[in-house]
Amino acid sequence: MQQIYWLQGLGITISSVTVFWSNYSLAQITPDTTLSNNSNVTRDGNTSIIEGGTQTGSNLFHSFQEFSVPTGDTAFFNNATNIQNIISRVTGGSVSNIDGLIRANGTANLFLINSNGIIFGQNARLNIGGSFVGSTANSLKFADGFEFSATAPQKTPLLTINAPIGLQFGENPGDIRVQGIGGVRSRDEGLGLRVPLGKTLALVSGNVTIDSAFLYAPGGRIELGSVTGVNQVNLNQTNQGWTLNYQNANNLGNIQIIRSFVDIAIERGSNIQSQQERGAISIQASELDVKGTSVVRASTFTSAPSGNISINVQRLIIQEGASVITQVSGTGSGGDLTINASESVQLIGTDPDFPFPTVLSTETDGGAKAGSLTINTPVLLLQDYALVSAATFGAEDAGDLTINTGELVIKNGAAVDTGTFGAGKGGNLTITANKIQVIDRDVNGRRSGISASAEAGSTGNAGNLNITTNELLIQNGAQVATATFGAGKGGNLNVKADTVQAFGNPTVGVRGSSFLSTQATESSTGDAGDMTISTGELLVRDGAQVNTATLGAGKGGNLTIKADTVQLSGQSPIGRASSISTSAEFSSSGTAGNLTMNTRELLIEDRAGVFVRSQGTGNAGNLTIDASSVRLNNGTLTGDTRSVNTDPNQPQATINLRVKDLILLRRNSNITANATGENVIGGDVNIDTKFLAAAENSDITATSDDFRGGRVRIKAIGIFGTQLRNERTSESDITARGKTPELSGTIELNTPDVDPSRGLVELPVNLVDASQQIAQGCTPRRGQSNSFVITGRGGMPLSPSQPLRPRGVITQWVTLDEGIENETDAQAKPTLTENQQPIIEAQGWVVDKRGDVQFVAQVPNEMRIQESGVRSQNRFCSAGS
Repeated sequence: MQQIYWLQGLGITISSVTVFWSNYSLAQITPDTTLSNNSNVTRDGNTSIIEGGTQTGSNLFHSFQEFSVPTGDTAFFNNATNIQNIISRVTGGSVSNIDGLIRANGTANLFLINSNGIIFGQNARLNIGGSFVGSTANSLKFADGFEFSATAPQKTPLLTINAPIGLQFGENPGDIRVQGIGGVRSRDEGLGLRVPLGKTLALVSGNVTIDSAFLYAPGGRIELGSVTGVNQVNLNQTNQGWTLNYQNANNLGNIQIIRSFVDIAIERGSNIQSQQERGAISIQASELDVKGTSVVRASTFTSAPSGNISINVQRLIIQEGASVITQVSGTGSGGDLTINASESVQLIGTDPDFPFPTVLSTETDGGAKAGSLTINTPVLLLQDYALVSAATFGAEDAGDLTINTGELVIKNGAAVDTGTFGAGKGGNLTITANKIQVIDRDVNGRRSGISASAEAGSTGNAGNLNITTNELLIQNGAQVATATFGAGKGGNLNVKADTVQAFGNPTVGVRGSSFLSTQATESSTGDAGDMTISTGELLVRDGAQVNTATLGAGKGGNLTIKADTVQLSGQSPIGRASSISTSAEFSSSGTAGNLTMNTRELLIEDRAGVFVRSQGTGNAGNLTIDASSVRLNNGTLTGDTRSVNTDPNQPQATINLRVKDLILLRRNSNITANATGENVIGGDVNIDTKFLAAAENSDITATSDDFRGGRVRIKAIGIFGTQLRNERTSESDITARGKTPELSGTIELNTPDVDPSRGLVELPVNLVDASQQIAQGCTPRRGQSNSFVITGRGGMPLSPSQPLRPRGVITQWVTLDEGIENETDAQAKPTLTENQQPIIEAQGWVVDKRGDVQFVAQVPNEMRIQESGVRSQNRFCSAGS
């Protein structure tokens, strides 16, 4: 969990002074003559007093040839207090340069429309009672169809009493730029563009640049939009001012926020303690680039709710230590942070001068739940200490974090996490993606990761971590994990994927081990979460770990794997084996979880292993594998315990293998349920399979070095290549050794073809040539040739060279008349009783008119072949012939 305390009380001073426009004359506010009652500008010292204009209802219209406010000057709209909207346009061809103060009376909203562009300097300020909308649109549209145009002003137009409903943009709208002296410094010195509590500050133009500036609408709305073609942006009036809708805007431009502070926070001591309408920051663009320790923030420090942040772009880039956050530090509810990016989202790096990560976050350290964080994009890239987080520091729950993406890449120390630092529950983290890659550590050793955790000192439970993807890759020291460091329970980890790959770095030491895990740490008293993996293929390599573990007083989690194939291979450079395991480690007093695996094929090779173990005082879990085949090639299945089993009828570290076809052990492979320690009983090994084969010093053991051995029970059709022995040898063995012969365990074999007292079946060396076991023919008798005739149901079968077609004919049973005696056995005819019909066996067959075949006792003469008295239909080999 990457801690983000630094987000509170941002006290960074960022300064930048830039000269951004050419010198211009002092008289910069010049009215035109396009209204029935034209605007009137008079000077009073450094103040330009703007009066006149045309009033229609509560709308006051002003029209200017040019409108700029030099440094230190004031533009004062001296309107009546009943005016709701001051609507101003600039019809000339010059950009509006504003580096002074704009004032208005009452609570009027102020619209400033200049299609050529607007530049706000570092000294620009607003002192108005309502909302401010600055735009480079061509015109302002109203509900009755009237259009107040800056590019084609009508002479003395018929104005409207309606409120504006939209901003109409032309082909090439101008840009808006806001320049300051640094985001936080501008705030602290009272500079920047500000509107009153609960009002709207909107800047909508071709491209928008906020550079070292401060934008502030406490408890209200900040609307930033970039539109580059002929489009309409809809305006909707609310209690807070205005919301903007871009459903009719298709051509969008770029927005840059550089070393700036964009804020709608409700500060302590504010007059806003509650409000009906939640504030918001809404940004719409083709590309949004937030960088240079910029902060985009929607927070509350009172009982009023925090605002929402909504970013709708094609591409979002947050970099150089910038942050976008919603935050609760009071009792008000937290706001949601939602990002919709049709192409990509990138979070990259830190600022060279400040050690802060680039952040997307929702958090609470107050008395209310934090808002949720949702990211929808085809590509999400996090690198170089970037962080996406949902956290709680107080008694209330953190918000949930949801990511929907095509491809998620997290590398070089970046992280996605949810966490609790207090009594509140951590948020759930849900990721749905086509492909997820979590890769590497950064230069400072920080792991790239996806996590949900309960941090040290917390009492709340961690959230769950749910991942659904086609491909999950964890590589080179990265991790995907849930954990508890406190009293709360760790979250469950659920992975659904076509492929899950966990690879260590084969060239790096301990830093190269990658993890897919749930854990209760040494400092925790809470239980670790369970892990469930459902996948087509699970591949663990080069020292990577898939495990649930406890290092503290809490229980370890259960680990369940459902996969078509599971493959483990290799180890790390420091000898850490690739493994799937549940464990209670040396320092723990908690029990380890059970490990259950259901797979078609399990392959373990090159010193890798599947383990259940306890090295502390708690019990080890049990290992159960259901598979079609299990192959160990210098691999191991291990149940290992150092803890005393208090219930001999429920042994710990038991291994249950239910394997449909074959268990094959080669090259020093092992299936072991061993125990170490005084009064520690060896575990059980239960095997149910068709065939069990072992070779090259591969062993099956249930031993105890210091007490009674365990039990080995094998049910198989055949066992090959191994022997029952009292001790392990250099051959392949099955043992259940105890500390002494009297403490040996038991071995039970249930094999129909094996007599345990005579040893197990040894594989034959020379195979029998089956072709030599078949008779090659019959010896002819009296010159007679031989034949082998197959008659099918209804006649002879078709020739193999002919196509298949139905030829089956069902014949009726025939009644046999008293037959003709066979010439060779007439003397042996038995005497019959008077009424007894003799049973005469068929001597041949005939085909009748219908084509039916009939067996008969006597064949017509024309069918007989007189050859030594034997009919052709009765050729056969007889014994002794």
